[in-house]
Amino acid sequence: MANRTNLEPGIIPRPKLMVRLILEQDDHVVALKRRKKIGGGYGLVGGSVSKGESLKDALIREANEEIGVILDKDLLKLVHVMHRFKKSTQTESLVFFFSYMTKPQTLQVREANKFKEVVWLPVNNLPQNMSSSLLEGMISAVRGINYSEIIVE
Repeated sequence: MANRTNLEPGIIPRPKLMVRLILEQDDHVVALKRRKKIGGGYGLVGGSVSKGESLKDALIREANEEIGVILDKDLLKLVHVMHRFKKSTQTESLVFFFSYMTKPQTLQVREANKFKEVVWLPVNNLPQNMSSSLLEGMISAVRGINYSEIIVE
């Protein structure tokens, strides 16, 4: 799936590794309302995995950076893996969705240049202004589907 046009013969690019957090409490999940300059809509806590970083360590870092939460590595549960191909950039990524059950706590936006607010959304009524890949990943995770593939514009 990856863009293989400008590569040396025999070189196959690695998909980008991404992590997303499904932080749950009472049939609600945490989402971040994005600022308009980065697309608006809602997103999940998460981001890219840095070189040498484990998936869980990346998610722990992202959760602390984005909403000020320190996650317990042992309580993160892998619930879905998505192979995503983006047509516009001819790139592919593997997105790992982890669930985490939490007790009530105060969450706050710590990257105000990217996000307006932290909100709790009902799992059974997710907004349509979430990316198709996030919706697909969350719905698949809730249904117990552990792997999916998606092509996005």
